[in-house]
Amino acid sequence: MPNKSTKPTIEIYRPPGVRVSDVPQHAEVEHVQHHHYHQQGGPLLNGANGIGVPQPNVNRAVHFQVPPVVTSSNGLNKEAPVMGKSSLRRSKSFSHDEPAPSALERTSFPAEYQALLKRALHDPNALSSHQLMELVRAICSKATEGIQDAEPAAQLCLTIIEKERGETFLESLLSACREWFNERDKLLRPEVQLQGGASPRRWTAYVCFLAELLLGLRGRNGSGGAAGTGGRTASRTLCLLMLLCDCCHIILRPPSLCNPTEMECLRSVLTIAGKAVQRDAPQRMAALVSHMREAFVQQCLSANGRKVLLELLELHASGWQLNLPQRLYYFPYTSLEHRK
Repeated sequence: MPNKSTKPTIEIYRPPGVRVSDVPQHAEVEHVQHHHYHQQGGPLLNGANGIGVPQPNVNRAVHFQVPPVVTSSNGLNKEAPVMGKSSLRRSKSFSHDEPAPSALERTSFPAEYQALLKRALHDPNALSSHQLMELVRAICSKATEGIQDAEPAAQLCLTIIEKERGETFLESLLSACREWFNERDKLLRPEVQLQGGASPRRWTAYVCFLAELLLGLRGRNGSGGAAGTGGRTASRTLCLLMLLCDCCHIILRPPSLCNPTEMECLRSVLTIAGKAVQRDAPQRMAALVSHMREAFVQQCLSANGRKVLLELLELHASGWQLNLPQRLYYFPYTSLEHRK
């Protein structure tokens, strides 16, 4: 007599008011096994003899799992919110103990600066002025290696500035930024690179580095920190703002105007920092808008470059916040989740 197959266990009914954590562990395992059995399309028992006969695929009942119930302070039950994929990425609870994937590691710096950087992150006030200036040059060199290093390098600088009681590191950083701008054709965008049509990688990384520093200093200045730190950083953001505006004017002139990489860099920095420039230096922003309108009619400008300028002009006219029809036009292949 053939052995009869064991029928799958019946799923335990869970009332809506029961928490998932209150269900016994063995019931959870049986529920998972039962659900997996139906998903695999295993043989169903047919007839009294218990022989498994494959059945054609038919519409089966779908078992919806009741979301866990959260009890509020007033005793009412409400469903827990469903967290999307992007919400998981942005949640601090998932990244509190994990380093950011784009953060610069000390090992990415030359060996002679790794111990110095560790000390600066712990207590920059214990370093001499010469050591802080050397560290600034090392960070600036790393920031301009590629656009992916601009933001983490700026965050590194902001961390040191937050812990510094004096102004040596901040002053050295601003001096280095001005020096790199004045020597941009030699250090950041050599003529051979421009004539060859290649993208000036170090130049675009430098411009993004300035924008990230500007936003970081403005955020710390307006966060209600120490009075000395707030007044000190407030007077320094204007220097970064002027440098950033000068960089944008350079990109709006040929040959940078005809370079798609530099035009994309212009779009990125004005998208994130345009509102700050408008608020702190409206006259400089008015000059930039006028320059963008003049560049829009240049013969060398590509169709994509015109679209970038048109987007920035509309972004400025809309108060630096595109509405939904505008976002649908400029980002047609981006999901609604990322347009917000």
